[in-house]
Amino acid sequence: MFSRFSEPEEYIASLSLVSARFQTRLTSVYAAAVMRADFGAITFGQGDASMAATVHGQISDRCVFLMDTIPGPDRVLGGRVAPFGTLYHPASNDSYVSRSTNAVSEWLSLSIPYHEIAAFTAALTGRDLAPPRADALYARVTDTALQRLIRLSGWIRRTAEHAPTRLTRPAAKSALSGLIGQALTACLLDGRLEPDLAASGRHRRIMARLEEIGETHVHVPLTLAELCAALGVNARTLRLITHDYVGMGPTQYLRMHRLNRVRRALTVADPRHVSVGDIAAEYGFWESGRFAAYYRATFGEAPMETLRRI
Repeated sequence: MFSRFSEPEEYIASLSLVSARFQTRLTSVYAAAVMRADFGAITFGQGDASMAATVHGQISDRCVFLMDTIPGPDRVLGGRVAPFGTLYHPASNDSYVSRSTNAVSEWLSLSIPYHEIAAFTAALTGRDLAPPRADALYARVTDTALQRLIRLSGWIRRTAEHAPTRLTRPAAKSALSGLIGQALTACLLDGRLEPDLAASGRHRRIMARLEEIGETHVHVPLTLAELCAALGVNARTLRLITHDYVGMGPTQYLRMHRLNRVRRALTVADPRHVSVGDIAAEYGFWESGRFAAYYRATFGEAPMETLRRI
């Protein structure tokens, strides 16, 4: 399956996460593409997007690996800087945050049951290289293993785009499953493994709870003091966590979340029956001048332009 998108909400919906929320500044035309294919037990994904974004999602109970496929400014995964060449394993059934800092991002993902990767790596190397389910893991991959996986990813992407039926043949699926498994095993075998920091589990839970609060209070802005009380942390700790994960303070992040909801509502609204002020007020923006300034800074246009364009 290969698909192109001009709206970030459509792009995020295609990522096959248990849950996902998307934050970005749409200051230019948005473009993204995603390809996804199943090769036996391995689900392979590859995609790109035209601008930086923050994705908050939840991984299912499968072993998942994420990696950038083009060099550039470092991505932040799970609150930690992940330089190009880092293979990231989010904790199973846990939330994670991925923040790209490059103008253009290009990535691959591999999803495989834990027992399958344990058996495959043991057969190839004599060692069970499956990561622990409960821990996030960072592996700095050697250049040889990295380039092998990137070349394979590029070939699969081009084939999915231009000759998709080739990937559906049983012989091809079996061969590609083996090649992907071998490339992943090489990355895990030769990579320098870095377990998650001790405090990271607590910080992930705080970020996940902040996201829940943002969803349940999307119509009413909360103060920093109210957020700290709800999360049981002090203001300094909360600021440090959100800056690590999303590059901004907690109230700014939740405001951006509400702004994205406003934009989504404007794109489907009929200007004959609803006003910008009505929609802005629904999401807690009651001062029109300040709201318009926030909106233009985030999306590069006035809210009325969004409403009229659609």
